Amino acid sequence: MPRFAFSTFVKMALLPSHELSSELEKYSKKGSGYDFYRTLRSASKKFAGDGIDFANAVQEIASLKSGPERDHNLAAANSLKEWIAKKKPTLHAPPPVKIYQSPHKKFEIRIEPEFSMEHEGILWIVQIFNSQKLKITPTSAEPALHLLKRKYSDSEYGNYSPGILDLGSKKFIGKHWNPNRAAKNFSHLTDDICRRLEE
Repeated sequence: MPRFAFSTFVKMALLPSHELSSELEKYSKKGSGYDFYRTLRSASKKFAGDGIDFANAVQEIASLKSGPERDHNLAAANSLKEWIAKKKPTLHAPPPVKIYQSPHKKFEIRIEPEFSMEHEGILWIVQIFNSQKLKITPTSAEPALHLLKRKYSDSEYGNYSPGILDLGSKKFIGKHWNPNRAAKNFSHLTDDICRRLEE
């Protein structure tokens, strides 16, 4: 059963139909689907979630051999640093990892927020997202926001709002979204993924 990172699920909601099929093909075989952003997520959690100084937090990224991967992820980490410096949220550790399993056990999503925060009087659970080409809109983010809210609703983080920080555009998504539409769009997207994995 393929397991997707949460950021991959966010990406899937942004892709047109033919590109979604191509994306899923990467995960059709065990061990496939290289995680280009693994070191970025790890560094973001260390810096924003665990309070480690930035230079040490990005050490793993800096040691990558692949130039494009290293440069792209380092630029995204710097974008996170700049966003935090500008917005000045009160940072906290992230909630624990959760796993979403789709109907009929066709796929899983690893939900691993990088940090939580208090900003403008609101408590947030924050997932980062980064892409060179794709930009999130509030509507396209709704399936992911729904899943994030749903998985922590029965925990101590139940009163936290779900948020996605798009490091490419330095935009924080989550302040305005439609929960009812999000639930429907989430169901539609997960059913679509299941169907395509069966093909």
